[in-house]
Amino acid sequence: MKDFKVNGIVLRAAPFKESSAVLTLLTAERGKIAVVAQGVRKVKKSGLFAQPFSYSEFVLSQSKGLPVCRSADLKETFYGLREDMDRLAIGQYLLEISLLVGEDVTDGSDFLKLLLNSLYLLSRKESGISPAVVKTVYELKFAALSGYGVDPEICTDCGKTAEYWSFEEGFLCGNCATEKFAVIHPVSSAVKKALTHILSTDGKGSYSFKMSEKAFGDLSTLSEKYLEAKTETRFRALEFISKMGSNE
Repeated sequence: MKDFKVNGIVLRAAPFKESSAVLTLLTAERGKIAVVAQGVRKVKKSGLFAQPFSYSEFVLSQSKGLPVCRSADLKETFYGLREDMDRLAIGQYLLEISLLVGEDVTDGSDFLKLLLNSLYLLSRKESGISPAVVKTVYELKFAALSGYGVDPEICTDCGKTAEYWSFEEGFLCGNCATEKFAVIHPVSSAVKKALTHILSTDGKGSYSFKMSEKAFGDLSTLSEKYLEAKTETRFRALEFISKMGSNE
């Protein structure tokens, strides 16, 4: 057997045999991988590294079949998420999105950095960044990393100022949008400005922008619909978040 190390966060843990689990990890070194964690369901405290949201340095052994976890140096659990149902629900949504990282992604460092930064801000109320903003930024930046980036200022057909967003065609001016007969969403200058800021800024700065409550509501709705359309996925966690909002 050959041992190797990865730094990764647990996206999902599924029971395996009597007391083990198969962990789906998002790692910097190998993208998304599945590993076997033996005996972790026997002792909950020692198996903390095997729970969703836990970020660790793993030592894995590879022979036949899935890699086996030999040890894990637990670095972060994002415990603050468990103290707030809204934040926890959005955190679970971010993990569900991250499960869509493609099998062809062998360097997951950008995806992992985005997830860790987002969960850090989400789990700490003192960050001053609202959960809704973290969610929206994550959706848009994940889509961009997955190859679905956009230029919200320029019409993709003629180069004029964009006024509409077609998830299939991109951003379009009024004339081109009419000619395409596509499903189009009008976008305000505030939404375009925020999109440009989010997609062109790295780190915590991408979560820091100002816009009216209505404009942010429009941006939030569009980012949800855009990610669902491009990934062709209906997210269970998002449906749960919507239900929580409707019950408030």
